[in-house]
Amino acid sequence: MPFLAPDVIKLDLRLVQENPSRRVAEIVHAVSAEAERTGALVLAEGIETEQHRQTALALGARYGQGWMFGRPGELRPSDARQKSALSSASRARQLDRVSPFETVAAQRGVRRANKRLLLALSLQIEAQARGLGASAVVLSTFQQAPFFTAKTAARYTAMAEHAALVGALGVGLSERPADGVRGVALEQADPLRGEWDVTVIAPHFAMAFVARELDEGGGVADMERSFDFATTYDRELAIAAARAMMSRVAPA
Repeated sequence: MPFLAPDVIKLDLRLVQENPSRRVAEIVHAVSAEAERTGALVLAEGIETEQHRQTALALGARYGQGWMFGRPGELRPSDARQKSALSSASRARQLDRVSPFETVAAQRGVRRANKRLLLALSLQIEAQARGLGASAVVLSTFQQAPFFTAKTAARYTAMAEHAALVGALGVGLSERPADGVRGVALEQADPLRGEWDVTVIAPHFAMAFVARELDEGGGVADMERSFDFATTYDRELAIAAARAMMSRVAPA
């Protein structure tokens, strides 16, 4: 939902009509968090009885549809109040920046470290992502395809088994660099080519780790390569960084 940024979120009729469960609670919490963050309207479908209406209200719905209100028929012109309410859900959205590093670095302090330290930070982020469940989205840039090693492929395949989407971006990467992983081949001129970024977005967790390699010339050992980097757990900022990466991911 953070990537689609809907103005209206519809609750399926099963959420309204079936008995509460942990799965229902998980969905409701995620919808509530998104609606609170963005102001999206929540609409429930399948309202056929007063009990269904009460359940829809308890789940956070403000609008409803179903046989309790009327059977399907010809559309009638909406009154001014309804038009005003729905139009208020439309929100101006900031255009996705070209680079995750620029997005985060503009608002957070930038530090400097070599690849050895950043690799440890990146591995810890991946470990966090593996425990976030089936709604998590993980997107990472690898500069060049050779940096997506066999060990990396194994880790990302393991993440993909439990996450909604795992994506890898880099020059020369194939569309499927590992099982379950969506690959994106970056152009040589793409600003992300010089970046090492990891973003993780889940219903109740968001973070971005962004780094840009310094131009040190040749002769530097791989693990001693230097990067400027920044991290954030601010949800809005992390989503903005992730959207800059998601905009390059082609649909399956």
